[in-house]
Amino acid sequence: MPKIVLIEDDLLLAENTSLILTLNGFECFVANSSQEGVSLIEQIVPDVVVCDIMLDSMDGFEVLKIIRQEKGFINLPFIFLSGLA
Repeated sequence: MPKIVLIEDDLLLAENTSLILTLNGFECFVANSSQEGVSLIEQIVPDVVVCDIMLDSMDGFEVLKIIRQEKGFINLPFIFLSGLA
């Protein structure tokens, strides 16, 4: 089963997105903050990351930079979500 790390600080949206992903055959791990997301990616080593752009202490772009440059996940697929138009 493919593993997804979902980084989303809106709890209701995280719950709904996780449910949709799970119902479609993915194993979904949810982080509700940017720091928690980085840690979870290191622990789980997922097949893909789905990340909100606007987070708490750092935004999704900073999370991507840390994952790519500092943690060495160069080829990890990374999908951004945003509620903004």
